[in-house]
Amino acid sequence: MQIHNMCIKSGFEWVTVVSNYILDMYAKYGKFREAARMLDVIPVKNLISWNAMIAGFTLEGNGERALVLFRKMQRLGEMPDEYTITSTLKACSGLGAIRQGSQIHSFLITKGFLCSVQTTVAGAFVDLYVKCGHLTEAQRVFYQIEQKNLVSWSSLILGYAQERNLLQATNLFRQLRVSVDHKVDGFVLSSLMGVFADFALIDQGKHGLRKKSIYLFDQMLSDDIEPNRVTYIAALSASSHSRLVEECQECFSRLCCNNRIKHNVEHYACMVDLLGRAIHVKEFKNLIDPMPLKPNVGIHQTLLSACKVHGDLEIRKKVGYTLLRMNNNNPVNYEMLSNIYAEAGYWKVCKRIRKLFKMKGLRKEAEHGYVEIDKEVYFFYNGDKTYPLTEKIHQVLKEMEKRIKSELGSVHGVRFALHDVEEESKEESLRFHSEKLAIKLVLVRGETEKGTRRLGFSRT
Repeated sequence: MQIHNMCIKSGFEWVTVVSNYILDMYAKYGKFREAARMLDVIPVKNLISWNAMIAGFTLEGNGERALVLFRKMQRLGEMPDEYTITSTLKACSGLGAIRQGSQIHSFLITKGFLCSVQTTVAGAFVDLYVKCGHLTEAQRVFYQIEQKNLVSWSSLILGYAQERNLLQATNLFRQLRVSVDHKVDGFVLSSLMGVFADFALIDQGKHGLRKKSIYLFDQMLSDDIEPNRVTYIAALSASSHSRLVEECQECFSRLCCNNRIKHNVEHYACMVDLLGRAIHVKEFKNLIDPMPLKPNVGIHQTLLSACKVHGDLEIRKKVGYTLLRMNNNNPVNYEMLSNIYAEAGYWKVCKRIRKLFKMKGLRKEAEHGYVEIDKEVYFFYNGDKTYPLTEKIHQVLKEMEKRIKSELGSVHGVRFALHDVEEESKEESLRFHSEKLAIKLVLVRGETEKGTRRLGFSRT
């Protein structure tokens, strides 16, 4: 501001070069009212003036204003350069404005402008089309680029991964690895790790995808790329769900020795989950007691789930009451504790806890399952009989139960259901559980259709 006042007093404010410098300074520091005033008073606006303002609005997340300025600039006959186009395309990406982005693309092709700045601008177009879900167009632009930059590579790789085309994502990643022009940076690796770790929890071929996450983590270390906090969470999660105890412990030890990264409860939650899955329940105390952070509700709930699998009743009761002390208004905590006593056969205590739950006026959201088939999502709630294919789904359920009983001798695990409900009603409620309904829809629809299958379950 002092520099601006000096320029006004000296009469330099009307010099275009000086005005552009002041405008750029205001835009970079988020002073858009002052920057807009400078743009209005500049007697002879040039490309630098427009670029500074458009880039400023884009960086601030005000894509609408950036696009308004771009259109105004065009009306005044100013020809954009690669910096203008790149900033404008970033604004389009942030807004999901695919129509405006496509219009800019057509304009550049018509003017023959795209060829002269192919690498930077074309890379921005790849990023735009990926973020707007137009992967085919992104792929077409990508393969037209003669000298691809890292933005182009990483945008398309993540685009494939987000569309669940993990084969294409990994193949393109391998091509990037052997490219002599680029060294893979930590952003690309950590982003890919997060995608693989997330999708590995719900897709078929789970074990292979988790191993890809761990492979990418090892690749980062071998390339001397320092993982960040989020990368460690992805690596720990992948190792935990694959029950790779040694790999997970090694990763956690590396994190603890890294003074530049502040580890938090999410990292410890991954380790608690691992120990539970790997039947190392006795090691929980050695992990949690020396924690520099206070264990949160999530860690205790993870510990409780692990103890349920391995039947450690005393630890479960202790953790259950700890959860109630930490948050006595969470209906999930009451349900967990009542289930502990129900499974142990202490029905009077179980009923007392459930009575307390009702007296406090707490309500638990209904559990539901969902399935995504060909980009269409279907939700199911426990006991749901409203879906159009209900009869066929239930027929499949009964046929599968019949085969399981006759071939394996298996029956519904009704031991943990409420003791004051008839056996037949218990079996009926388990038969129409939301998770089973979602899975059976995949089987029914799978007879006639092919496409993406994605399952998810909410136990809130």
